[in-house]
Parts: sequence; C-alpha cells; structure tokens
Amino acid sequence: MPLPPVMKSPFKFRLFAAVLCALLVFSVAALVFIPEAAVTVFEPDPVYSPGGEIVPQVLDGMSMTPIEGAEVIVVETGGRYRTKADGKTEPLRVPVIEDKRFSDILKKPWGEITLIVHKDGYADYVLFYAQIWENQRREGPRVLLFKADEQAGEHPFSVVEGPQRLWVSALVKKFIPGP
Repeated sequence: MPLPPVMKSPFKFRLFAAVLCALLVFSVAALVFIPEAAVTVFEPDPVYSPGGEIVPQVLDGMSMTPIEGAEVIVVETGGRYRTKADGKTEPLRVPVIEDKRFSDILKKPWGEITLIVHKDGYADYVLFYAQIWENQRREGPRVLLFKADEQAGEHPFSVVEGPQRLWVSALVKKFIPGP
C-alpha cells in the first residue's frame, strides 16, 4: 500500500503531526475550560410525569385588567414567580400531588397544589386545591385581586377550587345508588 503524500516528506509529516496535536490540545482545553453555562444541553419536554404546568393570570378584581409584578408562590415547592404585563406568569412546572384522603374511596385523576398571590396595595389571595393534571398545561387559574382597605384589614382572601363535576357525580353515585 503506497504512503500518503504527507508521509513522504519529513517536513510535511511533522507539520501534519503538529497541526493534529494542536487540534487535540484545543479540543481538550475547550472541554475543560468552557463555562458550563455556555454549553447547550438538550432539555426534556417541558411536561413530563409526575408533573404538569400552570400559567396563572392575576387581574384587578374591579377593572379586570392584568396586574403586572404580582408575586405568585407555589406553597408546595416554595417557588416564587412574577406576573408579566399580561398578568400571567411564565408556565410553571409543578408537581402533581395526590389527595390521599380519597385514594381508597374514589381516586382523583388530578393532583392539587396551593397558590399564594401577593401585590402591594391589594389583599393577599390564597387558592387551595388548584388542580394540576399530569402531563398537561393549564391556562389558569385566573386570580382576581381586590384593593386592600380598612374593612379587609390584613386578612387574605381564601378560595377553595372545587373538584371536577364528573368526579363529584361518581362519588355521589358510589354512596347513593340511583334508580
């Protein structure tokens, strides 16, 4: 087998070897010294089990206009997020937390979390049992904030999100058989 042209000349061979070594050194240096933030890593789909996404929207309860800069807190994770000009947060990745009180009676096909919403000048708002569906994005919940006044004082609004109607009907049928 004939030698490649680079191998026939000692000068070309040394030059080729030097270039090859330099490329190898630069490649290793790049792997070691490039900051981690500069490396692009492929992220998994934004929705994966056992979690879901919500996009809360915060509105003024009287004018129904979006409130920018409201703080939305996911109690179960401690995550704190701010609303944008449209009153919405970015999509929030949250866990699907099972309501174990009904696990042995009639399992709910969704999980539930608690949200606290705060904006200076408004009464605080707490939403209990906000529904989270596995592998789904929920546009909402829609939260209505009302201006703080002397009557409301320091007391937050507390709201409970009721369960799905079909699930409630199935629960009733389980205990009260129909005709």
